[in-house]
Amino acid sequence: MDDSFQQARLLLPNFPDEVLTSWIDKCIRKSGWPPTGIEWDGFLLGRPLSYWQKIEWKYTEIYLTMPLLGDRSRFTIQCLIDAHVNNRPNIVSSYVHDSRTRFLYIMKYALDNGTIPAPLVLLKENNQYEVAEGNHRVAVLIALQSSKSKQAEIVLPQQAWVGKMKGFNGYKL
Repeated sequence: MDDSFQQARLLLPNFPDEVLTSWIDKCIRKSGWPPTGIEWDGFLLGRPLSYWQKIEWKYTEIYLTMPLLGDRSRFTIQCLIDAHVNNRPNIVSSYVHDSRTRFLYIMKYALDNGTIPAPLVLLKENNQYEVAEGNHRVAVLIALQSSKSKQAEIVLPQQAWVGKMKGFNGYKL
């Protein structure tokens, strides 16, 4: 395993292997290590690495809806839906080069299987969730929830890794 991945695992000892593999490893491949710069700020939801080192993780089932999302995630999800359901490209959909392809693949998967592929990675603060990994999957989930088509029913709850700081009620930037 590359030294960068080893370093990440040492700095994030509370992270389950699946969270590291599905989220942090992808970020390392895209933007390198250590986590510096604007890309990493986005990946880490604007929180410093020291914050993430204190997060405790739980694998659970969740009934995720738009009102349960934090402001940052609500904005991102709405932009993805606007771009890929309402055909209004925007800064979020343009930033990810294969955004439409990803969205359509996940939509087909969800319609064929009644669920979204792979567990989400979420951060819970103040009874709201920020999406750390899985924005396209959450956008499909939310889009299908608002669809009136019987074909668009999706099985709930969804599987997710939920991170939360023990005894912590919120984080102000």
